[in-house]
Amino acid sequence: MIVQNEEKRSTIWRSTLLITTIVIIAVAVYIIVKLFTTNPLIGTWYSDDGVMKLVITDKKAEVVLIDDEVNAAYTYTLDRTDKFVAFEKKDDADKDQASLQAMDASFAYSIDQDILTLTEREYGEQLIFVKQ
Repeated sequence: MIVQNEEKRSTIWRSTLLITTIVIIAVAVYIIVKLFTTNPLIGTWYSDDGVMKLVITDKKAEVVLIDDEVNAAYTYTLDRTDKFVAFEKKDDADKDQASLQAMDASFAYSIDQDILTLTEREYGEQLIFVKQ
């Protein structure tokens, strides 16, 4: 399709340029919104020693002790600006499990690629998880 008229060619070029610009701006806005508004903790995380699995969704977190096949449900509060997360156990089942009690606390979190480090705010104990 070769357009002979210079005015039609100019109109087609401006329309193409306008549509391309709108698409580029829309994609940039989408990426920026997703980058700054998504929950960085969502996913399945395995402890570095292979003892614990942490599954985090939008509203809740579930901790599974892999060897004992014991799990516990938690609610959590996330503060992205201070990089702070607080887990609170939903039910009283399995209170005797020390590993599960360790998660019922508040942590400063750090994510470096696929490694999540939870540092307890009171005692400084670190839990390291790898995203799978």
